[in-house]
Amino acid sequence: MILLTLILAAMLLFTGCQSQTTGTPKVSAVPEAASPQPAGCPEWFVAPLKGGCKEADEAIAYLETVFNGTEELQAKHILKAWSIVNKALTATDSAMVPDAAHAALLQENSILLGHAFLMAVAHDKLKQGIQTRDQVEALCLATARLNAIRQDNAQRFAEWLPKLEAWEQSHDDWCGLRLFEQFRDKQPVAILPELWMMRCAPLDANLAQESIEQWRATKPLPVKLAALGKHSSNDHSPIWIMQTIEQPEVQEGMDTYVIFSAFRGRCVAFVNGTQVASFDSDEPHYFSIPLNFKDKQCNLVLFVSERTSLPFVPLPVWLATGKKTVPPKRP
Repeated sequence: MILLTLILAAMLLFTGCQSQTTGTPKVSAVPEAASPQPAGCPEWFVAPLKGGCKEADEAIAYLETVFNGTEELQAKHILKAWSIVNKALTATDSAMVPDAAHAALLQENSILLGHAFLMAVAHDKLKQGIQTRDQVEALCLATARLNAIRQDNAQRFAEWLPKLEAWEQSHDDWCGLRLFEQFRDKQPVAILPELWMMRCAPLDANLAQESIEQWRATKPLPVKLAALGKHSSNDHSPIWIMQTIEQPEVQEGMDTYVIFSAFRGRCVAFVNGTQVASFDSDEPHYFSIPLNFKDKQCNLVLFVSERTSLPFVPLPVWLATGKKTVPPKRP
């Protein structure tokens, strides 16, 4: 078991050195009376490390210095604490080799620090954006590694992981895991244009049934998705937005999807006039929609019942391809 842990640690350390992590997660104070964690421990770092031997105490003391200082916590800080612990685990000098009890403690701390490091790396990749295919693939790789360590340690993390995952979702998908789910079985193709056509009308106006020519004839306003959450609190007019998508070149047997990342607000989505999705809460929505093309074009329309005043996360809308879904055979 220790050998497997050491192999995993070595692989992740090598990856971390290559990725040039620059993410700066926020550090928020946590009263000592409310938690055994260091006083300045960031709220996402919920797994307390255990002291009891020289190297574990050194790693904890180092992180306490970072948490309580003015410097923002970065992945490099966790990596340094991790290296202190792993150096003791890999010691070959008989005078330095920890006994069984200390080895078990160091192994536990190594797993917790490895998980925290992967969280910081994934957060850093998400902060860098998903404007290019390389950025999407880098984020998916980082979140896949984070998912893997959580699955491998599901029982060990059972007490605190659900709370942590809830915190991540309430903080704009902090590690990008919800976004990763949308790209899990899909390949990014291109980003949709930022500007959409916008018209104000109630739901019964049924603007999703209109053609692109009808939309253009009404001289709709151009709008960016990121601007939908920046209207005044008194402006709650329902709006319709449209995007005309040209059919991309894809491999035979592959479907084309549009992937929305952190779209905030209640909305209904239509493809060529057919409703394909509906959301009735103001939280960020991560969803993918299969597209149908007519004459190599597709009209994508969103009805937004209220212009949410929540902060908007301006992540781009991606076109992606994925394997065609085969419906189950009927008996």
